[in-house]
Amino acid sequence: MSVPYRWSKHPLENITWKLKEIKWFYQRGKRGYSDRDVWDFYTYLLRVFAGGLKELKENEIGYPCTCYTDNKDPEKCDCENKWDMLLDKMIAGFKAGINYDDSFDEEDMKKCEEALDVFKEYFFALWD
Repeated sequence: MSVPYRWSKHPLENITWKLKEIKWFYQRGKRGYSDRDVWDFYTYLLRVFAGGLKELKENEIGYPCTCYTDNKDPEKCDCENKWDMLLDKMIAGFKAGINYDDSFDEEDMKKCEEALDVFKEYFFALWD
């Protein structure tokens, strides 16, 4: 676990911070997010999306049925590679979006927006 930027030499403040971390841990288990996550909600969501998509890619269980709309013949369809490329695009875009700050460049913004477009298009196909 990383040391928070506000880590203090005063023991009471450190105990207070640890109690907050326990509270946030409980909130994530109960609600799926914590008060701390809401402070920087887009970053929290992008981290969750990138991590979940990476897990989907590593498991390689399947790919969306919409892949067959272009080509009805499964022998000629390159659906698995197409799906892997789409997952890679979303993962890379969400990782680029995590770094959003004053130094965020236009290329990162474009990658993140493209990832969100693909995410929106395939949202209901994101299951394992």
